[in-house]
Amino acid sequence: MPLPFVIPIIIAFSVGVVGTASVCKWDDINYALKGKNFAVLGARAVGKTTLLKYLEKGILIERYKQTLDKEEVERTRVKLGDLDIRLRKTDDVSGDQSAYGGWKNLFDESDLILYIVRTDELLKRDPATEKRCEDDLKQIQGWIKESKKRKQFFIVGNHWNTDPAFKRLGTDKMGNYTDEFRALPVVKKMTQLAGGSATVKVALGSLATERDADVLITSIFQKVEK
Repeated sequence: MPLPFVIPIIIAFSVGVVGTASVCKWDDINYALKGKNFAVLGARAVGKTTLLKYLEKGILIERYKQTLDKEEVERTRVKLGDLDIRLRKTDDVSGDQSAYGGWKNLFDESDLILYIVRTDELLKRDPATEKRCEDDLKQIQGWIKESKKRKQFFIVGNHWNTDPAFKRLGTDKMGNYTDEFRALPVVKKMTQLAGGSATVKVALGSLATERDADVLITSIFQKVEK
């Protein structure tokens, strides 16, 4: 019987794009995101609700609180630079494993899947975190194989700001940190289960501050394929 800390949580939301961007790269992102549905998956305390609430209200959650019951997220709008995105109303759903059927419904309705992990725990080779990630991706692999439409899959690394090794890096060494993360056996396994390195995207960052959140969200959106 699985321990409580491995119970997953899933959040899903949809995006539609409004307005006209004044910078070419934002035009490209607007076009790529138009009409796309997102599913955000991952274990507890990886940042799913923090990400969703930041997109919804433009504020970061200061204190962690588990999502236990279904919560509605109202329609709202988020702006990143010249990018203007409208989020449709959706649900923030608790993640008991008995709800896998509901998660699959959300997965089936989505075009982009964001699976959030803790970079600090994976880089420490934490056994429980590694096992949880593999278990999740084995489940998701089955959904991918059954899906009738192609999904874009993202591994989103959060919490790198809590990694002492990352804090010691200069800006010229950030690429080394990303390469180290990608080279982890568990990340390679996750990538394989989700469809392979040719299709799986990786975005690393933090939700510790608004600036960090903007950078991470932008790095994800820039990788969305048209």
